[in-house]
Amino acid sequence: MVLQDQTDAKNTNEKLQRQAYIDTLTGLRNRPAFLNEFSVKTKMRDMDYCLFMCRIDHLTMINQAYSNQVGDTYLKSLSKMLLGELGDNGVIYRLSGDVFMIAEQWKDETHALNFAERLKDLVGTFTINANGYSVRQSISIGIAKLAINQDLNEALNLCQRALDAAHKKGESQIQIANDNFIRLLDAQGAFITQKDVEAGLTTKEFQYTMQPVINLRTASVAGVDVKLSWQRADKENLLFDVYRSQFLEIIMKRNHDYIFSSMVQELLTSAKAANSKQVYWHSRSRIVEHRSMLLYVSDELQKYPSIKMVIALSAKNLLARTSRATVINNLHYLREIGISIALDVDNLDDFNVLQITQLPIDEIILSGQVIEDITNDRRVQERITPIVKLLRKFDIKIAATNIATKGQLKVVIELGIEHCSGDLFGPSVEHSAYSDLIQSLNIEPLLDDAPNIVSIRDFSAD
Repeated sequence: MVLQDQTDAKNTNEKLQRQAYIDTLTGLRNRPAFLNEFSVKTKMRDMDYCLFMCRIDHLTMINQAYSNQVGDTYLKSLSKMLLGELGDNGVIYRLSGDVFMIAEQWKDETHALNFAERLKDLVGTFTINANGYSVRQSISIGIAKLAINQDLNEALNLCQRALDAAHKKGESQIQIANDNFIRLLDAQGAFITQKDVEAGLTTKEFQYTMQPVINLRTASVAGVDVKLSWQRADKENLLFDVYRSQFLEIIMKRNHDYIFSSMVQELLTSAKAANSKQVYWHSRSRIVEHRSMLLYVSDELQKYPSIKMVIALSAKNLLARTSRATVINNLHYLREIGISIALDVDNLDDFNVLQITQLPIDEIILSGQVIEDITNDRRVQERITPIVKLLRKFDIKIAATNIATKGQLKVVIELGIEHCSGDLFGPSVEHSAYSDLIQSLNIEPLLDDAPNIVSIRDFSAD
C-alpha cells in the first residue's frame, strides 16, 4: 500500500511538474512561470525589461451575455493572435482570468508607449465569431520598467498601480509608471516613510486584530488568526494593505529592529491574554530574507512556551523568492525553533505544487476566494482535487480562511479541510474584545447542514 502511494505521488508530481507553468485554457505560460523566469538570478534578467500588464475591459460581460464557453473561446483565440503578432518581440503570460503580462526589452518611454498603443489597437480590432455571436473587446494597459537588478515585486507593484489608474480612466486606456506617476502616487499617500511609521507607533495606530480558527471535527476553537492593521489618523480612508510592502522595508533598516521586536511581543502578549495555544500570524514573505528579524521572533517566543506559532506567508511572493539560498535556509531555521510555516493562497494560479513539496512547508491556507472559485467553476474543482491529494501525501495540512458563507463552508468540509476561519464564525476584533467573542461563539448550528461531518471524510486519509 505504501509502495502504491509512493508511485501515485510520483506520477501525480510528474504530471503537475509538466503543467506547473502552463495556463490550462490558453496554453500560455502562467503567473508561476513569470515569477520563476523573472526572478533576479535567472538568465532572463540579463537586461532591462518593459512590463505591460493588460486587462480585458469587460470579459465578465462576455460570460454573462453569452456564456462562459464563448468567453473561453475568446481568450484562446486572443492568446493565439497575440502570440502570432508578437513573435520574438516579446514574451506573453496569462496572470489571471482577464489579466495578461507581456515583457519585452526596455528601450525608452516613447517606445514603450508606442508598443502599448499597438497592443491596444491589435486587441481592439480583434473579433471572433463564436456560437453565432460576434465578440470584440478592448484592453487597459499598465506599464513599468524592470531594471536588471530591480526587485521584481517592486516593478510588479508599480505595474499594477499603473493598470489600476488606466482602468479608472475608462476603456482602452494606457498608463506608464514614470517619474511623474510615481510622484503623484507619493502625493496621494501611496508610499510611506520612516517618519510615518514612527509616528504611527507613537500614536498607537498599529493594532493586531484576532479571529478564531475553528476545528470542524470537534466544533471548537483550535487557535487564533492574527493580522496587523494600520489605520492612519491623517488618512482614515487608507488601510494597512496600502502600506504593507513599504512597512517592512522601513523596520528592516539598521537600528529599527526594535520596532519589529516590540510588535512581536505585543502579538504574543495578546495571544496569551486570549488564552490561545496556537497563533496564525500572517506576515510578509520578506521576513524570511532577514535572519536578525527571525531571531527576534525566536527570543520573544521563548518567553511564551505554551504558545505554538504558525507564520503564514503569501504563496505568490514567497515562491518567487525560493531561488535564494538565504530564504531556504531561514525557512529551515524557523522549523528548527519550533515555528510552523504556512502559505496563504489567494489564487490557484499563484500555486506551484512542485515547488511547495520541495520546501519545508507545513500548511496551505486557501482563501475564501479560492473556495468560492472551487464552488462556482468545474475546472477549478478538477484542478484542486489532485493538488489536495498530493499535498496530503507529503504531510502538508490544508486550512481555509475568510469563510463567509455556508456554501463556502460546505466546500471546505467536502475537501476534508479540518481548520478554517472567517466571518461566518466570528469577526476580526481587537485583542481586548477577543475573549468575549469566544464566549459568544455558537459553532455547532453552523454545521447543521453536515451533521455527520466526522464521517464525511477521514481527515488523516486521502
